[in-house]
Amino acid sequence: MYDQNKYNQGLIVTGALVFFIIWFSKGKSIDLSIFPIALTASGVTLLIDKILVKTVLWKYCPNIFCKLGITKTPYLGGEWTGVLQSDYIDSATNSKVPPKEAKVSIIHKFDCIRVQLNTDQVYSSSYVSDIYEDPSERKYLCYIYTGDVDEDRKNNPKHDGAAKLRINDDTHTLEGYYWTVRNTTGTLKLKRTNKENCPT
Repeated sequence: MYDQNKYNQGLIVTGALVFFIIWFSKGKSIDLSIFPIALTASGVTLLIDKILVKTVLWKYCPNIFCKLGITKTPYLGGEWTGVLQSDYIDSATNSKVPPKEAKVSIIHKFDCIRVQLNTDQVYSSSYVSDIYEDPSERKYLCYIYTGDVDEDRKNNPKHDGAAKLRINDDTHTLEGYYWTVRNTTGTLKLKRTNKENCPT
């Protein structure tokens, strides 16, 4: 999701700066008082990490992290709509099911991303997901999910699957493939309708 080495280096630098600011303000003495200063600096750095960076900055300007090279991709959170086409054969008609309109919610936090998909028959939620970058630097949203239905579980049982969606350069469209443990595959093409982070 993000470059942990680069982010940790930033936290270390921040902690050191906080320490030296407090140390200078306390008179620059090197004695036992340096230990409480170090603890205070650690606490302030953790607050900066959890509240300022991962909550406030991420909520109001998440793309700054991509520009700084900390995250692998621009912000993907929000609502997406599109078309899901499966090669699943309907036992009643003995033919492929028609394309389905899909609504997808992506919850994109600083250190995790979750995907929820709904059609008129199926709903699914990811339980493993990440951003993958191939050797040519093309980026993909990859996830493993559990799919379920409210009706007709005999013909459409609960199942697991995986998806690999290409993140297009404009970050307004996602498209790619999915596979299921039922030996079915399909395509998914999505267009973003808003950028709001969905409720957890």
